[in-house]
Amino acid sequence: MKMKHLGWPSLLLALTLAGLSGPGRLGAQSNIVSSAFTFQGRLVLNGQAAYGYYDFVFNLYDQATNGNLVAGPFTNSGCPPWYYQCPSPPSLLIGTDAVVQATINFGSGAFTGASRWLGILVRSNGGVFTTLSPRQLITATPYATTANSLGGAGGSAQFNSNNEFLVTAAFTGINRSFPLSGNEFFGVRAPVTNTYGGMYVETAGSGRPFYGYGESGDYLAWTYLDNLDGNKWKLNIGYADRVTVTTAGNVGIGTTSPTNLLQVGSSVSPAYCDGGTWVNGSDRNAKSGLEPVNPTDVLEKLAGVPISAWHYNSDPGTRHLGPMAQDFYAAFGVGADDTHIATVDADGVALAAIQGLRLELQQKDAQIRELRERLDRLEKALPPPRPQPTR
Repeated sequence: MKMKHLGWPSLLLALTLAGLSGPGRLGAQSNIVSSAFTFQGRLVLNGQAAYGYYDFVFNLYDQATNGNLVAGPFTNSGCPPWYYQCPSPPSLLIGTDAVVQATINFGSGAFTGASRWLGILVRSNGGVFTTLSPRQLITATPYATTANSLGGAGGSAQFNSNNEFLVTAAFTGINRSFPLSGNEFFGVRAPVTNTYGGMYVETAGSGRPFYGYGESGDYLAWTYLDNLDGNKWKLNIGYADRVTVTTAGNVGIGTTSPTNLLQVGSSVSPAYCDGGTWVNGSDRNAKSGLEPVNPTDVLEKLAGVPISAWHYNSDPGTRHLGPMAQDFYAAFGVGADDTHIATVDADGVALAAIQGLRLELQQKDAQIRELRERLDRLEKALPPPRPQPTR
């Protein structure tokens, strides 16, 4: 009797892992999942649903056509495929619905991560085996058998009732079997050199793929790509976005809309830098508590502030010129503390001192004009000089 395979349009590869201890649990030691899976399909003979006893042979290949035999043959009846008549157990009985179901086990070494195709041969009544075409691509489910490497002393893996896959292990690695430090619990090694190697987190559509940090059951910080805000990269800590990088490379600290290479704050007049100049915010609308200063007093105080040449302890090769913060704070009382000098304060003192110096120069000029006027009056009051006798 000639067998014919008509495309198997209702083919279902229900690859059910055997040997589970509980709902999807991959336990340790004796509970480790086996490499067996269940094949299910429908057999059609000359356009009609097949019915009766049939022998099946399953082979595993690395290509859809030709290619190499990876594993097999595997028979449903347990007897070698070259036997024309198999002893017990009997051949597979196919009912009136023509549904074929068999448990296949090629061993865990057959599934290493590469694609695999299932080749099927069938016969009836001890006849000649017929090859069914095409081979069937095996979906990813059997590769779950590799999860048995999570079993063992001190480790386990399981699916819970919420369809969550939970792994308990001292260290879990991808392409790496050891932690880089005693504090590492999950690691990834990309098997490449001189190029990129890593992983991506993505959303199915516009969203906010993130990588987060937490403590004691609470989420505390995360970095994410905000597809809903121009694909900006953001750092959120303390439940607020603190740092933002735009696709143009602008960096914002305390703002999610930086308009310069570096912008700090989101006030009326934020400070910013464009790579060569630091610009302080100084908008009148951003200030309060305005008080006038006496430029002459500022000049007098500045004259008493020592100015030195010096270098930072951390950078002995670079010299600087300026006052000490303690002296500056003692003289003017501005700034956050006596160990820092804000550029706006140094600029303000310098500008006020210049104004004070101008006032002093104006006073000196007035005095000089007055002295010249007095001198002119005195010279006019004197009699003309007597002529000198000549010889």
